[in-house]
Amino acid sequence: MNVKVGICQIKISKNKEENYKTVENAVQEVVEKGAKIIVLPECWNSPYGTENFKEYAEYVYEYNENTIGFMSKIAKKYKIYLIGGSIPTYEIKGKTRHYNTCICYNPEGNRIGTYNKIHLFDINIKDKIKFSESDVLSHGDSPCLLHTEYGKIGIGICYDLRFPRLADVYSTMKADILIYPGAFSIYTGEMHWTLLQKARALDNQVHVITCSPARDMEAEYKAYGHSSVVSPWGKVIYEADEKPQNFVIELLEEDRKSVREQINILKHRKNL
Repeated sequence: MNVKVGICQIKISKNKEENYKTVENAVQEVVEKGAKIIVLPECWNSPYGTENFKEYAEYVYEYNENTIGFMSKIAKKYKIYLIGGSIPTYEIKGKTRHYNTCICYNPEGNRIGTYNKIHLFDINIKDKIKFSESDVLSHGDSPCLLHTEYGKIGIGICYDLRFPRLADVYSTMKADILIYPGAFSIYTGEMHWTLLQKARALDNQVHVITCSPARDMEAEYKAYGHSSVVSPWGKVIYEADEKPQNFVIELLEEDRKSVREQINILKHRKNL
């Protein structure tokens, strides 16, 4: 089934309440343009950074009136599937563990998926950027596949985009769409952001959607922006620039069918 997807590339502030208002305004804008699935960026309710994860983390394994309650209400109010970007979370199992978590909701406001980022962003590019999520966060260990009337949706977060195996797992689960909220840096984004999206789309003959925060040159961590939608043919359907922008793209089921009929790599794939 065809579906219109809204991507919300918003500017993030240090104030959660301000971020809630920004998100609702963005959601309302894309809903008015017909969006049925809406995607938020990575770390949308707090500044992205290891120094912020614990401060902003919420216990999300039961309902609360903070970010969890907000996302549930927004999904129900606007009757949308909400792919909740990611937020810092924690759980207590013997000791406290923190995660980078994407939580997803259906149009009734019910949670239908929780994904903890599996591949943590630990990089050191000489004279450019050094960052280590694993200093603060624990990694997840399970994929998250959403079942909707518009198709099956696999969820990853940012650095997960670099790992073909996760996308391949979703492919074997018959995913139609892969969605990656992500805050690539301005250095890695320019080099690899679009290339990786094309690769995952081509490898698995799916639509790939990414949603980044807008770039803020005054923030300590500077996101690349350039939220995008890539077709199963590996064609960039739309790519934003670095500024705040909310846009809607219609995903055509025929695009997936046609590429799979003409170049059926999913059928020809061998187990080595």
